[in-house]
Amino acid sequence: VAELVALELGRKGALLDALAPQRHGAAEPPQAAALRSVASQLSALDRQMQQSPSAAVRARMEALTAHRDGLEAQMAAKAIGQPGAGPTSLAQLCAVLPVDAALVDYIHYVDYRPNPGGYTMTLRFAALVVAPSGCRAQVVDLGEALPLGQRVHAFRTALQQSVNARGAEALGDDPTAVSVDWRPPARALYDHLVAPLVPLVPEAKVLVVSPDDTLQFLPFAALLAPGGQLLAERYDLAVVDSPRVRRLPPSPAGPKSALVIGNPAFSLTPSRQSATAVATRGGEGGSTACHAALSQAWPALPGTKVESD
Repeated sequence: VAELVALELGRKGALLDALAPQRHGAAEPPQAAALRSVASQLSALDRQMQQSPSAAVRARMEALTAHRDGLEAQMAAKAIGQPGAGPTSLAQLCAVLPVDAALVDYIHYVDYRPNPGGYTMTLRFAALVVAPSGCRAQVVDLGEALPLGQRVHAFRTALQQSVNARGAEALGDDPTAVSVDWRPPARALYDHLVAPLVPLVPEAKVLVVSPDDTLQFLPFAALLAPGGQLLAERYDLAVVDSPRVRRLPPSPAGPKSALVIGNPAFSLTPSRQSATAVATRGGEGGSTACHAALSQAWPALPGTKVESD
């Protein structure tokens, strides 16, 4: 497992380090343009696979994924060992993780299986879990990538439809909008992606999550644990683009200050609010409910002054 940690730190972490010079005006690596092209093709094929799966599309995705991995390996190899590159081994990673944190690195990979005619390639997911207490690293198989990607797509769709319906109901735009319950797919994804990992990190209060592939579009904070608790309520979450985490330097010494506002004075009069409502909603054709909401006089909030003091 330690070798897998080092390999993964090189694959994700060093790849980002290789791309870093581009942000400072230096020439980008020669593989970068090819990598962008492959990523664009994979994104289009992934959408096609979600809508109408086929063996041909799956084979094309597997071939492009293998090509992408090769390009990333070439770029990462040049970045390993450069100054400030971050941890490159399990021991170094454990040294920079906070004692109450656990790293969960989701890995999208191609599983090669020999068969009489050659070999079979299958896209799969795994989770690499690292806990600094005892410097433990364990791998959990998460199954094939296609059904997991479909679950992520279904959850994102349900979440967006739920938000749209609630917004339409509040503004009176579309009283017929149907709200979709996002909780069942949120719970299903928690059971798939998080529940198998929880027993491995019982002391963790912070989860440092490094997603991969389609999981980069998943709002982990909204996953639903048993009892209806959001993942963000159960753990402090830090979603990072690479498992090659770095210890942050100490904050500079000096006085700390904050701007706290309590009991704001709402200065808009009802007439001005009414005009604002019409302008915002597009003239006389705007929503009656929105117009009414913005036309009312807002009361004072003396409780917020007590809180701010």
